[in-house]
Amino acid sequence: MGLNIFSKAKQIYREIEQIPQQLETISTLLQTNEQLSRQVALLEQENIQLRQQIEALSLLTATHDALRQQVESLTAENKELRQKNKDLEEKLRTNSGNSSKPPSQDPHRSKKPMNPGKKNKVVTADFGQNKKPSSETEKQDSVCDPISKKNENCFPSTLCECGGSVQIAANYQARDQFEIPVIQPLVTEFRIFSGRCDQCDQYHEGHHPEGIPTGVLGLRTLVWISVLTGVYKLSKREVQRVLEDMFRISISLGSVSNAEKVVSEALKAPVEEAQEAIQHEKVVHCDETSHKQNGKKQWLWIAVGAVFSVFLIRSSRAASVAQEILGLAFKGILVSDRYSAYTWVDAMKRQLCWAHLIRDILKISQRGGADEKIGADLLWQIKRMFQWWHRLRKGNITRKQFKTVMKQIQFNIESLLQRGVEQGSEKTRRTCLNILNIKEALWTFVEQEGVEPTNNIAERFLRPYVLWRKKSFGTQSERGN
Repeated sequence: MGLNIFSKAKQIYREIEQIPQQLETISTLLQTNEQLSRQVALLEQENIQLRQQIEALSLLTATHDALRQQVESLTAENKELRQKNKDLEEKLRTNSGNSSKPPSQDPHRSKKPMNPGKKNKVVTADFGQNKKPSSETEKQDSVCDPISKKNENCFPSTLCECGGSVQIAANYQARDQFEIPVIQPLVTEFRIFSGRCDQCDQYHEGHHPEGIPTGVLGLRTLVWISVLTGVYKLSKREVQRVLEDMFRISISLGSVSNAEKVVSEALKAPVEEAQEAIQHEKVVHCDETSHKQNGKKQWLWIAVGAVFSVFLIRSSRAASVAQEILGLAFKGILVSDRYSAYTWVDAMKRQLCWAHLIRDILKISQRGGADEKIGADLLWQIKRMFQWWHRLRKGNITRKQFKTVMKQIQFNIESLLQRGVEQGSEKTRRTCLNILNIKEALWTFVEQEGVEPTNNIAERFLRPYVLWRKKSFGTQSERGN
């Protein structure tokens, strides 16, 4: 028992000895705990700050997303506005040289300076004045063949200032002077007699001469009215004044219109014959332009052959009108622009107008970037093509030589158009692709003799109508058409 007490006491003593170390450990732990508490407090403050920063960053992120969306929207809008600006600049550059606009609508047209070293060419109608007469008789008929001619002798004075007598020579110097005679209207009174049979009492009446108009205006008057309105493009009031001032015939405006109606009906059969004949021509040039009837937009179509020119006024610009004027069985070669109304004609039987194509390509060359280079190269190749074409026209080269030269030019042009499809802007790609889709119609004039590379013939025949339209503002009815 004494040993146990001693062991326990010894154990207690050892434990008592360990108490200071434990107290020191506890003190250290307390200090560590205090430090940890302070660190926790600091971490809590940092955590609060980080939370605030995270909230701020979240707000910044949301703001950044909104700004990014705004930037994307503004970028897209800027791109759209740049494209619109580019389109507007291209529209401002549009003129008769790079589009189908007439020269009269070119903005700020500048007149070409006249060359002071070159005399202006005066174009006059030549009635034979410029011919050197080989005899006296030919000299007398140098202007026209007069219906009647009178001689007016111009003698000098028989007395000289010195008091002597002037001897008149037999020869003389002739000077012809042409004068318009005073025009007097010729009025024919048709007296229609009547009578009765002395046996059966049947009534008989005379007839108006066949082929002579029954109205107040005679045949020549009707023709002159139609010529003045149709050929010389005078208005009805102007025709009315011309008839009164020059021919001393006073008629109403309605009579002018009625005269046009009479002549139109008389010409109906020849016009139908011309329309039928145009459908059998080997080469036909077609074009169309706007027309107004009583303020409503319509279209005037033209087909020009070797002999005839046919005009149609229709309310549509569809392919059906082209088929009407050319005929569904048209077998000739059509020369026209790229308008879709003519696509029903086989491309092998068409010739696209290079004058129109030059305008499209000139517009490409004005777009800048890759388009500018492609357009400039195309224009250069086309210039070479027309140089050789003019040589062929003048007879300086044969058609065989022309075909040989055109093989390389044709390859170059089609290659450049393909470059436009691959490297050009959207508009350039579309234009080049549309041309390539009917590339067979580019070169018909090379193979077929008698085919022109442009549609200038049709445009020249449309020009008088365009001038008339500018002056008259169109028609008022189908009868006016």
